[in-house]
Amino acid sequence: MRIGQRRFKAAGVLFGLLTAGAFCVLSAGAKARAEAPVPLGGIAVEEPGPVHLSRLDLILTPAIIEARYQFQNMSGEAVEKEVRFSLPPQPVAGSKQEDVLSRQAIDFTLSADRRFPELEARPRAILKDIDGTLLDVTGELRRADIPLTTDLTEIKNSLGRLGPLQRKSLVSSGILGREGMADEGPRWSLARHYVYRQRFPVNDIVKIEHSYRPLNAQDYFQVSGLLAEKYCISDESMGMLEGKNTRSLRKRRRPLFAQEIEYDLETVNAPIAMFNLVMNPADNEAALFTCMKGVKDNGKGTYAAAYENFTPSGPLKVLVVY
Repeated sequence: MRIGQRRFKAAGVLFGLLTAGAFCVLSAGAKARAEAPVPLGGIAVEEPGPVHLSRLDLILTPAIIEARYQFQNMSGEAVEKEVRFSLPPQPVAGSKQEDVLSRQAIDFTLSADRRFPELEARPRAILKDIDGTLLDVTGELRRADIPLTTDLTEIKNSLGRLGPLQRKSLVSSGILGREGMADEGPRWSLARHYVYRQRFPVNDIVKIEHSYRPLNAQDYFQVSGLLAEKYCISDESMGMLEGKNTRSLRKRRRPLFAQEIEYDLETVNAPIAMFNLVMNPADNEAALFTCMKGVKDNGKGTYAAAYENFTPSGPLKVLVVY
């Protein structure tokens, strides 16, 4: 559903915003492009119980994502809970060290009531079963003394120390591929979790903030029905983009660029009593599209939406064309 459209007189550019509601990857400073989405999200309180998420302010730009949380303990006594930030599983086999997905790679920072707690890294080994089920096989690897790392040399050295029965067991469970076969070696992915313990006083507000560089898809813009469906782009706006692309080819000798940004809203502790979303394309000549319902042009170069008792039904997907 289309909700807003603005024309910038100085640039003569039609700026359209459509609403309703993964993404290829190019992180800022990355040297290589991936061709599939890597959705990232936010923090979550483990087993929250009486700890409710009373407010979340999410600020999304192509360069940085900032999230500001307010948690409230609704019980009659103070409680301690683990707060977790998770990165999606990354295949171990075939990965390069420079492509490792970690908090350092995305410049992740977190503060709680203006303190900077020390985050404990807790890697987990995840195996995708033949029916698509994700299995946690961390215990199996630890019992076999296989390190939870993406360092293939270290992994291969540990595999070389396995006894015949251990190897057979890991192969039969799908954790290892058969020797001599194309998928020989590790078949699991490594998911990284960063955890710390947080005290939640009685009826008090605990403010937690984090920021990181999103892993965006960036490529030349191409008119596509699939793209139009994914980001709820109307025929009129697609025609506008097509004309703008032609002018870019003529004047700048290149087509438009497109960035896909995704935020995994389902990582939060829902429902969110008050959820404020702000999206800033960081370029007055950029066109921004999303299927997220309720988003409006605030006339200040940004787009915003406010929700009460919000429960996500899927990821937030945003397309920026410039």
